[in-house]
Amino acid sequence: MMRKRHSIWMLGLLLMGWMTACEDPIEVDLPDVEQKIVVEGSIEQTQPPFVVLTRSTEYFEPTNLESFENSFVHDAVITVNNGDEEITLEELCSATLPDEFRPIAAELLGVPLSSLQSINYCIYTVPLLDLLGGNFFQGEIGKRYDLRVQVEGKTFTAATNIQEPIPLDSIWYEPRGGDTTEIEGVIWAQLTDPDSIGNAYRWQARIFNKSTVFVAPFNSAFRDEFINGTTFDFGYIHGDDPNTLEGQRFFQSGDTVIVKFSAIDRPFYRFLRVFESEVANNGNPFAAPTTIPSNIEGDGGLGIWGGYGADYDTVICR
Repeated sequence: MMRKRHSIWMLGLLLMGWMTACEDPIEVDLPDVEQKIVVEGSIEQTQPPFVVLTRSTEYFEPTNLESFENSFVHDAVITVNNGDEEITLEELCSATLPDEFRPIAAELLGVPLSSLQSINYCIYTVPLLDLLGGNFFQGEIGKRYDLRVQVEGKTFTAATNIQEPIPLDSIWYEPRGGDTTEIEGVIWAQLTDPDSIGNAYRWQARIFNKSTVFVAPFNSAFRDEFINGTTFDFGYIHGDDPNTLEGQRFFQSGDTVIVKFSAIDRPFYRFLRVFESEVANNGNPFAAPTTIPSNIEGDGGLGIWGGYGADYDTVICR
């Protein structure tokens, strides 16, 4: 018996030596990839437009605070036109904000306060004084909004519409597994989809007094291809928000949850579906590479300019 074990052990060593001897270092020279301008912008009824401009990075580029701050694109000329009025957006960077304005800016921009305090976060929007005073160019339901970005000798354009909001019929909280002793759970809602195919939606939620950010869980966007004209129930967990809630993925008993349920146009829906799928596949070597749809037109521009027809509701988790 000992002789058999010894033979197997020796065979293993021989195989390991053979495999090691056959290994040759493989060096792959990846081609340089041209940096592109990435546009991320949105507008919602009663809210100002927001646009973030960054540069794309190569896959193996370092991801740290310095590289993130360096990715922002400055000194662009950005206009938004609704057919009746046109406004030129101003660049607003957190490093130039007085400390007393940062909590207000975080709330308005939907950015964690900690991010504004630790990162020079830059965004293009209406003038700050107009924003704080409540007298600013804002989205209106049913209107088309044309975006124009001019930067570094290039021009990018996009268009979106603010859809008519479709409110949820009802909204409620259920603990996980229906166990009333469970402190975590899911927000459920009922929706009656209009009998007109082509509607698309997005779900986001914010926990009052815990976060300033509306978090979108995985598969936050869906369309009515299979539920057109029906009434149905659906539910969502909170989703990942490591910046403000230390990874709390479920709602908890006692939370007051503000749900933002938005009607969106089809280009925005297509972008969100593929984008969220790519985020979920991050780090998976077996995931098929995909191209994220974009409605940004111009010389190699990427990203999305989307409109939200938003309806808000509140539920207490109990």
